[in-house]
Amino acid sequence: MNRNSFLAPAFIGLIAACSWSADIVAVFPAQGVNTDQSFVDAFGMLLASKYRKISGKDVLPPTKAGRAIGTDSSLVEAARELNASEYLEIEAVGLYLSRKERARVELGEGAESKTIVVRIDNDDDDDDDDDQDLLDNHKTVVTVTRRDASTGGRIHTVEMTLVTYGDIEESTDRIAEALFKKVSVEEVLGMHNVTRREGMGYNKLFVDNLKGVKIGFIYPLARNAEIVSIVSIGYNHRFDSEKFFMEFGAGGRLPTRIDMEEQRCYGGPYLQIGGSYYFLRGIFGLHGGLGLSPHFNMVGNEGIEVGLVPYIQFGGSFPRNSKMQAFLNVKAGQNVMPIITGRDPSSWSSATYPPPVESHPTEVGIELGLGF
Repeated sequence: MNRNSFLAPAFIGLIAACSWSADIVAVFPAQGVNTDQSFVDAFGMLLASKYRKISGKDVLPPTKAGRAIGTDSSLVEAARELNASEYLEIEAVGLYLSRKERARVELGEGAESKTIVVRIDNDDDDDDDDDQDLLDNHKTVVTVTRRDASTGGRIHTVEMTLVTYGDIEESTDRIAEALFKKVSVEEVLGMHNVTRREGMGYNKLFVDNLKGVKIGFIYPLARNAEIVSIVSIGYNHRFDSEKFFMEFGAGGRLPTRIDMEEQRCYGGPYLQIGGSYYFLRGIFGLHGGLGLSPHFNMVGNEGIEVGLVPYIQFGGSFPRNSKMQAFLNVKAGQNVMPIITGRDPSSWSSATYPPPVESHPTEVGIELGLGF
């Protein structure tokens, strides 16, 4: 048998062994400031476990990786000693002052002086009290985790805020995946890794001005006439606060059928003013409201008509904590002024127009929009 046939598998095995050793990732002990050591240790161990699962690499937990850190050595030197190709370093900073801690009492003078922070609890019926209790539980922690190469070069960095130690499971899951994929923690948000900060409402102290475009599809329903559907496009301006929004808009509406001579249709410029209340006030907002939409009918008849449509709408907005929001509305409105569709055949050389009919169409439709 050829000698090379024995050497080839050995050579391949050597390469595989080198490749395997190059995939070692060291997770060094987290450095905590103003945090409980037990939390810091648990965070590092759980992150190592999550990163091993998501990356498929050999990951050294903090209990093992930390032994390579000497008194005067750096993390780069420790990573080289462990033959690690990459390492994760963790910083955690505790934010212990509450937004409701407003009063301070000074006791003593000079070196014996003490400052006592007096917490003021607002005993009211606000629905946000439970959320505020989470923020005031003296456990809010900001974590910064960096993925570095063994040479010290930065690969990726993510930051995440935990409002309670109970967020450690969801946060380490997100951080591990974000570091491995080199994306933000927002891009790996899923149904089962939402933290309590993200699950609670966001306080909007100011009214946001969202300007954008809105397109829609309208299906008119009338008892005495069959009217073709309508598409709309227009400008939309929304004043968005925490619990409600007001919106104003203007645009145009056109029938979806081009052969308008043989179809009953109407359309033209429109205005819109309305308001809605948020029933759900998280990142995703669920709202319902009322409005008025004056419009002009300049298509499908012999003149120009003025119409008025009171409407109700239900929909959602996402994400409400961003300066750019997408929204979807389901609407239903009623023309309170008569709409004439069709034309008198005797007034035109062509007799393909349907005869004039006066109706009060009900408008059912859907809208999609984007605001900045």
